[in-house]
Amino acid sequence: MNLVSDLMALEGVVAAGDFTYQDNQSHHQGDLSDEERRLLAALCRANTAAVDMEEDLVNLFARPPVPSGKPPVEAAAASGWVVHGDKRSLCVMGNAYCVIENGDASLKSVLSLMRGWQVGPTRAAS
Repeated sequence: MNLVSDLMALEGVVAAGDFTYQDNQSHHQGDLSDEERRLLAALCRANTAAVDMEEDLVNLFARPPVPSGKPPVEAAAASGWVVHGDKRSLCVMGNAYCVIENGDASLKSVLSLMRGWQVGPTRAAS
């Protein structure tokens, strides 16, 4: 089995797949059109890059002044993100995504499974 198949076996999962940071996703299961899959992969790439950039900015501004002698404080690396809508949510971890029906799926189960697999790089390629 692979992560996408395991996600699709969970109740309330509409679609699951993985994406690359350079072009369209490479593996997908679920009931989405080709255009929806293309847009979903682009959204995943763009938002993952934005989350990585925000982490860099937090770390930049959280540093103590140089002469303070205090050790630098860094934010924990983000391992993923979730966009929660009225009816559906999009969960992304590493380079894998999962679309769920909010009323039918367990977000905790989806995220636990994704964390256990932790697919792909945790930061977008520059």
